[in-house]
Amino acid sequence: MKIIVKKLSLQLLYVVIYLFVAYVFWQIEKLINGEMATLSYIFTAFGALVGFAVVRAISKTKVEISVKDITIINCLIALLTGVFLNCFIGTLFEVVVFHKDIESNEKAIPTITSMAYTIVIAPFAEEYIFRKCAIDSSKDLARGKILMILFSSVLFCFAHSFSDLSILSIVFLSAIIYSILYIINNKFYQIVLIHSGFNIMSAIDSFLHYKSIYLTSNIYIMSICAVLFFISIAYLINNKSKRSDS
Repeated sequence: MKIIVKKLSLQLLYVVIYLFVAYVFWQIEKLINGEMATLSYIFTAFGALVGFAVVRAISKTKVEISVKDITIINCLIALLTGVFLNCFIGTLFEVVVFHKDIESNEKAIPTITSMAYTIVIAPFAEEYIFRKCAIDSSKDLARGKILMILFSSVLFCFAHSFSDLSILSIVFLSAIIYSILYIINNKFYQIVLIHSGFNIMSAIDSFLHYKSIYLTSNIYIMSICAVLFFISIAYLINNKSKRSDS
């Protein structure tokens, strides 16, 4: 039990350090720029990268990616998995569970800097902090791994600091799914790409929403995306099994 508590405490420390560094850069940006604008995403990106570097140095959790395991088709499937996941659970919680009026929600138009941060930097840094550090440190603990996944997923919700219960539900469930997939596949790059695909769909949804097109609120599209999500997951898992056998 002491080992589990220690690992949970370390995970909390890593998250606090990461968020603190990001917050410092955000405050610097506010002093320089005054208001949230294009420059804010640049500072946020630097904050995320510096936070990642600090946690990487403290935790000593290595990011080892084998080039042999990376294929174009696997990368595309991973990205599409994130897109399907977004359409599936996004519509599930916002429309089916919480019955939100999608048309009344205001969404910002994605910019180049915001997309660079949310699609490239944020998925990498966040998956390292909230998934790799948490799961890799608890590989030898059966019960500890479950606690670490739940604890890290709660911290993931806190890091996104949304007050909307439907959004919190989406963030929490996506965090759980990322964790499970990482445990099954043990492919860090795939989880990063799935997270990127999820954020890509969010950016597309924001743009379409601005154009008064509510694609992801369609129940039929949600059902199709649910099926495609599970098919793409099955492919990634099956592909991993074939590579392991060979």
